[in-house]
Amino acid sequence: MITQTSKIIALAVLAGAIVSLTGCHKIFCCHPAPCGPGICQENLKAGFATIRCQPMDTVFTDTNQPVHFHVEATGDALFYQWHFVVNDGTNEIDTMLEESKKEQGQYYGVNSTNLTIVNPTSDNIGHYYCEIDSINCSKHPARTQTRQASLGYSSKSMTLDHNNGVTAVQPLPVPGSPHSPPVSCLNPYCTYAPFNNGGQYYNNFPNGNQYFNVMLSNNISKILTNWNCDNYQVAYWDDSSCSCCCADKTTNRWYFTASANRQYFFVVYFRGSPAPTTRPYNQIVLTITNH
Repeated sequence: MITQTSKIIALAVLAGAIVSLTGCHKIFCCHPAPCGPGICQENLKAGFATIRCQPMDTVFTDTNQPVHFHVEATGDALFYQWHFVVNDGTNEIDTMLEESKKEQGQYYGVNSTNLTIVNPTSDNIGHYYCEIDSINCSKHPARTQTRQASLGYSSKSMTLDHNNGVTAVQPLPVPGSPHSPPVSCLNPYCTYAPFNNGGQYYNNFPNGNQYFNVMLSNNISKILTNWNCDNYQVAYWDDSSCSCCCADKTTNRWYFTASANRQYFFVVYFRGSPAPTTRPYNQIVLTITNH
């Protein structure tokens, strides 16, 4: 009897040592928690899903081509619900998406890891995030959500030549607290809108000055107002550095001097609310031309 008890104790000690060496351990009565750094044990105990892959910002250049948002998560009994968020300058409107049967701007996969927008239009420009429900070991529900990924529009997939300009559209950002920008020549700002062509950047600019107009709109085709350049600043990044653009107060535009064979992306920094509250603006339109 003593010998049998000793064997049981030895096996228990050995099992504990193996768990300790592998870095894994059990949460209550559940399956082993994921191994590796960066996993918050309190979140696992509460049952929150662990987001492995966040949805990324993207743009569409063709209304006949679908766009996709993707999320990856681990957890128990996961349920996905995608949301669409648009800021009209006064309110942030959050819509829970449903499977749509519209010919344009229809949504598929609203309860899956992959959201598809078929034939996107200007009405689809905004921010998207996924709400993820899960359960803990006691079957209590838990909920978390991803970052808000933006969907914008660009009239050019990558290039700009001497005869054509670029029109890019981004959803209106939500104002935040003033803080210092990453470029020393910029003033403190409250929010910003990136224009990076969905991560592909813009290239093939002709040598010389390129001019920006920043406008507020409620769709792609109807520009409502040209915004005064005193209310914002524009910075540009090339392959190796970032700089401020220069203001041309006589034409109410910002500009920078481009070099051929370089890639660029741009960020519009706002010194206050990016839209007046008297009209329902929900989009920022950036045009770039060489004249």
